[in-house]
Amino acid sequence: MDKRVLVVDYKGGSEFTSICDAVKGAVDGDTVLLRVGRYDEKVLLDKAIDLVAEQGSDQGDVIISGGLVVTANATVKDLSVQQSIDV
Repeated sequence: MDKRVLVVDYKGGSEFTSICDAVKGAVDGDTVLLRVGRYDEKVLLDKAIDLVAEQGSDQGDVIISGGLVVTANATVKDLSVQQSIDV
């Protein structure tokens, strides 16, 4: 299966408005790309996926404020997380 890029924009205009929904739709090897903004949700990364901020955004431009729990071999890049817990 080809690797996919699932785009999340909380304002709309992309495939997903929720990180959690994008993660649910992802399979191992996919990338979930976050547009600039604040995402007020708790995210569980339970798949071997990449969770990344859109290219060109600065640290702090993409925020997950509800927390992040990582239970798989996932990669998280170029975003800020509040209330993070690694398991």
